[in-house]
Amino acid sequence: RGPSDSILLGLAPRTAAGRTLLASSAAGAVNVLLTNPLWVASLRIMESDGPPGSGRPTVWGAVRTIAREEGPGRLWSGTASSLMLVSNPIVQHAVYERLRGALLGRRRGGRPSRRTAAALSPLEAFVLGALAKAAATVVTYPLQLAQVLLRLEREGPDDGTDRRGTTLGCLRDQLARGGVPALFRGMGAKLLQTVLTSAFMFGTYEQTLRTVGGAYELLDRRR
Repeated sequence: RGPSDSILLGLAPRTAAGRTLLASSAAGAVNVLLTNPLWVASLRIMESDGPPGSGRPTVWGAVRTIAREEGPGRLWSGTASSLMLVSNPIVQHAVYERLRGALLGRRRGGRPSRRTAAALSPLEAFVLGALAKAAATVVTYPLQLAQVLLRLEREGPDDGTDRRGTTLGCLRDQLARGGVPALFRGMGAKLLQTVLTSAFMFGTYEQTLRTVGGAYELLDRRR
């Protein structure tokens, strides 16, 4: 093995969960690069004047218009913040697993258990899932705000007006306009949406683990 192989092996996650998160992050990055033009076009259509069905362009029509009038690069506005937002589920799962491990460890009194995968009740998983998603949303919300603002930004004339351009420039602009609170503008609605969705997801996830684990134990006893 060469030096580069040793470096890659050293950086590779040692656990199955780590490898899963790494693979999902890579897939998320590819998804961002492929679908960002569609998100930009969709936001432009929603921002356009007039009620739905009143001559609004289609998504593909909006993509062509943006590429023709503002350049193809504008279709990838907000890509940097979108790539950084791939970290959102990583933060969410890291917080969830830490809270979950602490709760199970306190319940077992430090004793190992073979059934930790199905040890949480649906209510406990619901609460921990909500807390984990709330933490991930608070940490990454400024990037989500920058992502939306950059996707909505249009290429204007060279008249000396301030253009945000980059994720960092957008964040600086928000700080200059309203301080730290401006970075979290509209976060309440986002928290309500994502926290409830995540809470129900983790509650269902733990119940599924409990059901599958019980089925495997029943099969083992019958053998």
